[in-house]
Amino acid sequence: MGHRSKRRKFKFPRDASLYGFGYDASREDYLVVVVWKDRNCQLLKCFSLRTNSWINLDAALPNPLGLIEWRRARGLFLNGSIHWLLSSILVFDLKKRSFSKISLPEQLIMHDPATIVTLEGCLALYSRDYVKGKTHIWVMKEYKVNSSWTLYVIPCLQFEPLCLSNGSDIIVLDPISVSRSFKFAKYNV
Repeated sequence: MGHRSKRRKFKFPRDASLYGFGYDASREDYLVVVVWKDRNCQLLKCFSLRTNSWINLDAALPNPLGLIEWRRARGLFLNGSIHWLLSSILVFDLKKRSFSKISLPEQLIMHDPATIVTLEGCLALYSRDYVKGKTHIWVMKEYKVNSSWTLYVIPCLQFEPLCLSNGSDIIVLDPISVSRSFKFAKYNV
């Protein structure tokens, strides 16, 4: 006789825009965070894996969050917070249960959409400049210190940055390998 596990269905609200998953060490709890807009109200709920229940939160989103920013986006967990890339980086602190913002680098010019990642435990962004055939990688060396954004330019377009090592080498994955096997490269910046 087989073991049947109890599964609870987890269903996002139809117009969920921002979502993410992270660990709240202060409460020893994993949380799924969902943010959506209902008419003119911004709503926030968390699903606690410890209590197996939804938690309604009254955390206020920072202004302005314009309509253009209400697109579906998955958050990135880092330093006890979930991060979303909008016109700035929206941060939800799981311990404090509050929002804040991190400014993007002033010199950031995105010809194409940027992607938020972590490199060597640091918050990072990368965007492709198809006109010049390069990828720009911005790494925030000190968390929440805007002056610590550091730019790396890689003369290649089709890759995903995986690791920044020793502050001078970037390990990347080529997702379009002809041989269908993983292809890695190391760029010394």
